[in-house]
Amino acid sequence: MISHKHKFIFIHIGRTAGCSIERALCDKYCGDESQIQQGKWVLYKDCNIFYETALANEMDTDIAAGHWCNVELKSFFGEDVYDEYLKFTIVRNPWQRMLSQYKKTDSKKNGVTFRDWIINSFVKKNGSMTERFYKPCMWWISDSNGKNEMDYIIRYENLEEDFNMLLKKLGITDKIKLQKVNPLPKWQKDDDIDTKNYQNYYDEETKKIINDNFKEDIEEFGYEF
Repeated sequence: MISHKHKFIFIHIGRTAGCSIERALCDKYCGDESQIQQGKWVLYKDCNIFYETALANEMDTDIAAGHWCNVELKSFFGEDVYDEYLKFTIVRNPWQRMLSQYKKTDSKKNGVTFRDWIINSFVKKNGSMTERFYKPCMWWISDSNGKNEMDYIIRYENLEEDFNMLLKKLGITDKIKLQKVNPLPKWQKDDDIDTKNYQNYYDEETKKIINDNFKEDIEEFGYEF
């Protein structure tokens, strides 16, 4: 999501409550350069370039509507805009984030356990690793040297307070209440996974697998199991 009026860029990392941020800001604080489509994604005016796969292929990932990383946004809007605007994102504990990711997968739909999904995805690498949703938050926001390019970070575990601080930085004085958006896929009637107590779903092996695959996030943001 981008706003030329308020000069901000939001990088929407999967499973971090990004849709709530977009619903809160897009319609009122962005012009037609950012538009919510199909009630799901924020897409950009004249954004056909985002559906070219060359850049995503270079980064060993697939394209994902509404979920573009810093490299892609810089390519589309240009370095001058990217450098001038306030860039922000939301980060989340990787153990909790991957449990949340599992909730929306076809694997869960088809009865694959969380433990088997972790092993299939991160050890056997069954193809899902090309999806950006399985990559560390730092993958989305780092330069070629691994440096975090964001000007402001919202932590999922401190969402409301950090969001209110963001509004102050943007000069937005309206009182805005974040709303939960589309928490479950259509096929899942009940939320049978307690992501708040994510530790209960891991054993020592799967705990270490996430630790090994998300070291950048753990080191940059100080996350612990």
